[in-house]
Amino acid sequence: IFSLFASNADDEVVIPTKNLGKFLTLINEAVSRVLPLLVILFLFMYVFTVTGLHLLGGRGSSTLYDTFYRSFVTTFIVVTGEGWNDVMYEAAEESNRLIVVYFIVVLTVGNFVLLSIA
Repeated sequence: IFSLFASNADDEVVIPTKNLGKFLTLINEAVSRVLPLLVILFLFMYVFTVTGLHLLGGRGSSTLYDTFYRSFVTTFIVVTGEGWNDVMYEAAEESNRLIVVYFIVVLTVGNFVLLSIA
């Protein structure tokens, strides 16, 4: 990407027009290939967000699944694998221990979808 741009003596970025067409074509192709997988990821996140709201919403002192927004963010945390075990342990303490199955399914399927995008 950086080779497409050049700078002049005044440190202003100059964009050559002959490479701009190639650059925009490459971006268009990349977006068109990734868009269906992003739609699948969004639908997956939506389904598990609503499932999390149904299973864990309004239980205990945790606010992780009380609203759709918080539930979506929590599902994103689980899918990306960043601190998902803390969320799982908190949810398991406040509800049934079988909720661990929900988190393992979200993590496994979510990582599969994310790896398909990459």
